[in-house]
Amino acid sequence: MQILEVVAVNVFCSYFSIIAGLFSLIARSLSSQNWGGRVYVFIALAVASFVHTWFYMFKFMAANYDQSARATIPAGLAVERMSQWLLNTSLFEQAWAHVCFGKVNWWWSQQLCLFTVGAWTIFLSVEGRHHHIKFIWVYMLLGQFVAISVVSNLVYFALVLAPRPPSPSSSHGMSSLPAPVALWLPILLSLGTIATSPFTSERSFLPNLLLMHTLIILPLLVPDRLFPLGQASAEPKSRIGISLKTLYIVVFGACSGFTRAQLAKPAKPPAIHRSLSRILLSRHGMSFTLIRHNRP
Repeated sequence: MQILEVVAVNVFCSYFSIIAGLFSLIARSLSSQNWGGRVYVFIALAVASFVHTWFYMFKFMAANYDQSARATIPAGLAVERMSQWLLNTSLFEQAWAHVCFGKVNWWWSQQLCLFTVGAWTIFLSVEGRHHHIKFIWVYMLLGQFVAISVVSNLVYFALVLAPRPPSPSSSHGMSSLPAPVALWLPILLSLGTIATSPFTSERSFLPNLLLMHTLIILPLLVPDRLFPLGQASAEPKSRIGISLKTLYIVVFGACSGFTRAQLAKPAKPPAIHRSLSRILLSRHGMSFTLIRHNRP
């Protein structure tokens, strides 16, 4: 195999190695005590979500490999054929093209991004620190590699096992606590990347997507001292700080605005539709038909 083919295989294998490493890190950080019936429910839901998601992921990969092998890959050893396939295909881009293809798929994908960027990032950042969950950034990263449906059950699993935290000092509860700039700024910027997705070009779509995924990890990486979740009254208010309640309202308002705008006048899916292959399941076995678009 050539060097580029070796690199392609290593990148593909590294993807699954990273997933296994993240799962292992989460497993080691969880307490083995206080396991009850609720814990097993979340384990079962996480396993079911993982199986459901990756059944279709592997089905997509197998169909893509089968189509590419019959079309362009010469006969040879299995490793060589796999390396040729990985080198000459763009699984990530094609998967996103398939997910975003059609108005319904694009609308649903946008809703999932809005939930992940907004409510889920706030919940994970605040409750994870409040309950002293270790490595909260790992959960978000694993969700990007696997699926949010899988990781959400792992988060609930960790919250059930965590010791009950003390109540916040504020009489109004968690909602009145300050949301630091390290939390709300990345979230608002991430919402901006979702709003601009329909207007991205062939070159800017993927950088815009990667920027969104990077921004939502940042609030989970900053030191805990920047998140005064237990001492709301003792912490000086920042001139640019807002409360968690206000942040939730802003995020809910932005998501509602995006949704109403989409329903009133559906926005075009990203430019990836005009530049990448349409992936249409032909239902002939497991093959996909790749139809190249003419450039506008």
